[in-house]
Amino acid sequence: MLYLESFTLPDMARQEFTLNNMPHVESNVYPFKLFTENIPTLEFAPVTILYGGNGSGKTTILNLIAQYLELGRSGPYNKTKYFDVFKMLCSAKLAGEDERFSVPIPADSRYISSDDVFSRILKTRRDNEERDLRLNEESRNWRHDIQKLRLNTWEQGGYEKFLAHRNALRHNPGSYARSRGVSERVREYSNGENAFLYFTDTIGETGLYLLDEPENSLAPAMQLQLAEFLRASLELRTQFIIATHSPLLLSLPGARIYDLSSSPVRERPWFELENVRLMHDFFMHHHEDFC
Repeated sequence: MLYLESFTLPDMARQEFTLNNMPHVESNVYPFKLFTENIPTLEFAPVTILYGGNGSGKTTILNLIAQYLELGRSGPYNKTKYFDVFKMLCSAKLAGEDERFSVPIPADSRYISSDDVFSRILKTRRDNEERDLRLNEESRNWRHDIQKLRLNTWEQGGYEKFLAHRNALRHNPGSYARSRGVSERVREYSNGENAFLYFTDTIGETGLYLLDEPENSLAPAMQLQLAEFLRASLELRTQFIIATHSPLLLSLPGARIYDLSSSPVRERPWFELENVRLMHDFFMHHHEDFC
């Protein structure tokens, strides 16, 4: 499925013209001057991958697309006061625009980064810590209600405390805490399990999803599981634009790959990319160990 057909960054001449006509330009004009060469219009497939070394601009392009299309996102992103100016110099073409019947971007579409996964992990830990504090508090209340009061007198506090004592008798500390609104402890998975669950929970059957280095925290076996999940999702009404270093994700069948490290930027097959060749050469060098 295609929702976004292409995205165009401003060429260097237009960037220079814009900066020269802005007053009091500062030294940090990111994302201006990030790309030292003109990047061709990025033409998208159902799954498109942005590949390149650190600092090549993969995440910046994803952020520009996400903000240009006003996609949902969970966290902040790297920007300066020049980011929105640069964004307005970009252009996007939705699928079907040439036929004057563009396909709308579904509301569920969103940008997903590895930071979102870590935020979820931290939130789970905070929720569990708060739950443990509440549990300790309610356990003290239970001990007070069951030990410090007597059934045969109301002089210790009247009818309300009498009922509290009767209620405590019907519970153990755990069920007493639950009866007073203390939730069950959320299971804390490993970072990799949390990452995989976050992607499978967040990616729906319809939408344009921008994934920023989804392999972070994932062991190779789980990267393969994610690749299979993404491949299966393509059979529904989804489109993916992925920034990744992972050879296992780069090998997604039918993926269009842009090598942002090449000069000029161009499409390349996954088996020609430096990361993949490094892994290939490493295992070939040690091939006798696998015999």
